Amino acid sequence: MAEDLRRSGWLLKWTNYLKGYQKRWFVLQNGVLSYYRNQSEVALTCRGTISLHGAFIHTLDSSTFVISNGTQSFHIKATNESERNFWVTALELAKARAIERDEYDEDIDDDDEDEYRSSELMQEELTYFVR
Repeated sequence: MAEDLRRSGWLLKWTNYLKGYQKRWFVLQNGVLSYYRNQSEVALTCRGTISLHGAFIHTLDSSTFVISNGTQSFHIKATNESERNFWVTALELAKARAIERDEYDEDIDDDDEDEYRSSELMQEELTYFVR
């Protein structure tokens, strides 16, 4: 399975109608986008996260994009179209890897269950022959 890449950088996040867009430090890792007020806050406390698994990522204009997963939405603005494209591509890749990782985990769980059933069957057969 491909290694998950970590991305980080400054973007503007819509906070509310009073404050509008605020500069935030974003970290993309393991299929989750997290944000902080600044870089030094990363070691202390996260201000918010959004899982990319099942999320929709779409662009609004040359610098703005939205990430929505059904329960929450992040409205984000980059400094220019190039930066927006960089982030949208990284987010889509992270989303695909998160889905791939979940499917891989499900396959492993299924394999474990098959091995468990197989060992149960062997135990039953062994018990039968011992009687």
